[in-house]
Amino acid sequence: MDERVEAVVKLLDVDSEGVRLYYSMEWAESESSSSFGFVALQKQILSNMFGSGFHNGIDDGDGVKLIAQRLSNRKVFMVLDDVNDEEQLEKLAIKHVSFGSGSRIIMTTRNRSILEADYTFEYQVNPLDHVQSLKLFSRHSFGRIAPPDDYVSLSREVVYTTAGLPLALEVIGSLLCHQNKAFGWMFWRI
Repeated sequence: MDERVEAVVKLLDVDSEGVRLYYSMEWAESESSSSFGFVALQKQILSNMFGSGFHNGIDDGDGVKLIAQRLSNRKVFMVLDDVNDEEQLEKLAIKHVSFGSGSRIIMTTRNRSILEADYTFEYQVNPLDHVQSLKLFSRHSFGRIAPPDDYVSLSREVVYTTAGLPLALEVIGSLLCHQNKAFGWMFWRI
C-alpha cells in the first residue's frame, strides 16, 4: 500500500470508537461551495442518506433541523470539500449534530480557525514529488504512466509549474487530454 494511503488509514483509526473530525489544509484556490447554495447541499445530504423524495419543500432553516434530527446518533462517513467558514458548518448542521460513535468526517479547508473541537485531527497533505507528479499528470493527459517521448520536456514543465499539487496536475492533464494535441500543447507553450 502507498505510504500516503497507509498514513490516512492509520489516522482514520476505523476500529476506534468516538467521533473524529479530520481536516486537510488546501493549497489552491477553488470555487467556493457556498456558490452551490446551502439549501442545495442540505438537500443533497438528505437525499444521499434518506432517498431522493425526502427533502422536498425544505428551506435553509428546515434543512439544518432535519439534518440534525436525522443524523443525530447515527454513524456517518462524510467528506466536505472546501469548507471556508463557520457558516458552512452551521448550515450543514455539522456543529449541531451528535454523530454516532465511529463517525468520521473529513474536510478540506484553508481556514484552520473554524475547527475547534477535541476530536479534531489534522492531516497535512504534502505535494507529490517529481516522479509521482509526472506519473499522475501522464495518466490524466496520455492515459499511461509516462509521457510519450515527444512530450517529456513539456510534461516536466507542467510538473514544475504545478509544484506537485495533485488537483492541478489532474485538471491540466485532463484538459490537455481532450485538446487537439498539437494545438493544446502549442498553446500551453506560449
